[in-house]
Amino acid sequence: MSFEDVLQVTIKTKMNMKELSKLSWLVFLLPLFWACGDIEQPPIIAQTPASIASPPSDIVITQENGAEVVVFNVSPADFGTTMEVTYIIQMDRPGNEFRNPADLGSSTSTSIEIEKDDINGAAIARGITPGESGPMEFRVRSVPSRTLSALNGAPITINVSTTVSFNPDIPLTLEALVGDGTKAWRLRPSAGSWGVGGFRGDLGFFPGATTNLAPVRPCTFNDLYIFSQDGTFEYDTQGDFWAEGWMSVPGEGCQPESILEGTPSEPFKSGVHSFSLIPGAPGVMPQLAVSGTGAFIGFPRAFNGGEIPEGGSPTERTITYTVTAYDPATQQLTLSLRTADPFDAFDGVFWTFVLVPDELGEEVGGGGPAAFTLDDLVGSGTQAWQLKPAAGAFGVGPAPGSDAFFPNGDDISGGRPCLFNDLFIFSQDGTFEYDAQGDIYAEDYMGLSGGGCQPESNLAGTVGEAWASGTHQFTFTPASGNDRAQITVTGTGAFIALPKAFNGGEYEEGPPRENESVTYDVLDFNPDTRELTIVIDITGSGAVWWTFVLVPVD
Repeated sequence: MSFEDVLQVTIKTKMNMKELSKLSWLVFLLPLFWACGDIEQPPIIAQTPASIASPPSDIVITQENGAEVVVFNVSPADFGTTMEVTYIIQMDRPGNEFRNPADLGSSTSTSIEIEKDDINGAAIARGITPGESGPMEFRVRSVPSRTLSALNGAPITINVSTTVSFNPDIPLTLEALVGDGTKAWRLRPSAGSWGVGGFRGDLGFFPGATTNLAPVRPCTFNDLYIFSQDGTFEYDTQGDFWAEGWMSVPGEGCQPESILEGTPSEPFKSGVHSFSLIPGAPGVMPQLAVSGTGAFIGFPRAFNGGEIPEGGSPTERTITYTVTAYDPATQQLTLSLRTADPFDAFDGVFWTFVLVPDELGEEVGGGGPAAFTLDDLVGSGTQAWQLKPAAGAFGVGPAPGSDAFFPNGDDISGGRPCLFNDLFIFSQDGTFEYDAQGDIYAEDYMGLSGGGCQPESNLAGTVGEAWASGTHQFTFTPASGNDRAQITVTGTGAFIALPKAFNGGEYEEGPPRENESVTYDVLDFNPDTRELTIVIDITGSGAVWWTFVLVPVD
């Protein structure tokens, strides 16, 4: 039976007019459906990612060749049309599927040079023991200048031989630790030098960042931690110590060292142990370890992953402290010790100890947020600042100073050079200028796609246009009591470091609100290095903070 026969039979059935109308439309549309098969469809352009050409089978890094470069030549990516492409060399540990890659370097040419020191630090941060070898996966990520998705090339495996070299941001060496042969250290007698919190450097659990315990616990702040060239570590209480109930000693507070005798805590008396120092590598923090029954720095109860229980006794163990900062000018040495795994919104439980050489004594004090002034911000009249190109300088986490959510300790400056060259310029007259220096790090909320570094001109005509270079206003509020100093920038599109972050939220899409004010807290300021750490709460409840470390551009 033909289609026409079916149609005639159907019409002869009892239909109302509405049904007949529907059928008429069907008859009209069928020829169109048949005709569609004759329309020539546009060809689908197959995009081809770039790949690493002629990769080395091994990368050997030594102290001597750390400044040398490894050249990665890549095949051009094909996006189906002519455009500029940024090529980023990424590295991650095998099997991780590049969930936490290190962006080692980038270029708009098909030849990318990467210093061996950068590969060394990233490899150690991803599990290779300093001084040993191991496989790492490398790939090239192609980021187009137009609104197309980036392409990831196939990974290749290269064996990386690492070296033990000092971290340029934390230049603690054995010579700095032991001096001419033997050097005594003690806790810095000022606020912020001893305490515990939810992330490295935090004292929020106890006693708080602004509380100076030295007058209350003088017997803790006169303890000496003595390191010698031969690997000997000596602890000297100088005759007294801070007694607590868990130690099974009578009373609390400053007590004579002699009352430790015969108790489970007797090994905490003055004694001689041993130590070792791993200076670290670029992007990897150094580590200082003390070994022996009762060996500790700062707080006897704490060790890696736990604390001695009530009435417990120390055992033969090695306690490893992470060196989070060392300033050769002031000789302030900051140690961090993690005693608990992450829970809730925190990174865990961390103890912080800031040590200074014994001979400096009371002369050494911290800069801190309270010391930061308007003159520090504007210099002699106008001062430009930019992000410090180092790990920890740009990130987000559950508390001020934390980057646990992103990028979790990685140095992303090599993969985002257009972010780390931005200038934030403050002038005495209250003017604040943002200078992108011709390029920006593009993200979807700006109205741009493709991600990565793009010309600033791409913002023109988008919802993110107001985030381009421009002049705004700022105000400065000095620290007062427990309140941090604050920097507020005002204007449509005014921001520091990250356009999308504002007090209590983030932009999911532009444009920014007109004449908006964004306030940043000053978390820390080092008057010697002039490093300025600012933070912003994007929840309003203190649950999520962005942290930015700025340095002046001289």
